[in-house]
Amino acid sequence: MINTLKYAQRLEAAGFSRSQAEAQALVIQDALDDSMQPFATKADLTVVATKLEATIGRLDTKIDRVELALGSSIKELQSDMRTVKWMLGLMAPVLITLLIPAIQSIYLQLHAN
Repeated sequence: MINTLKYAQRLEAAGFSRSQAEAQALVIQDALDDSMQPFATKADLTVVATKLEATIGRLDTKIDRVELALGSSIKELQSDMRTVKWMLGLMAPVLITLLIPAIQSIYLQLHAN
């Protein structure tokens, strides 16, 4: 901010007329006011900070929900994998038992000719 009264008084002391000094001070004040328009004020920043904090809070909540859902999905997947391992462990001997005679039969048929 500029002290327009002090500015005008200095111009008067330098030889400007009162109306010239006041006009010059008002022009400077208007120019400064216009140049400050695009800049954020503390109040603007406070509003933005409040909105950001609220948004971050909502994002944290969503992240927590996703973490819980992902953790649950991982546990289900681990359980399914244990089931598949168990089933493969039981099926492997059965498959081997069935495949050995089939392979022997094919081998004997191929060498019989």
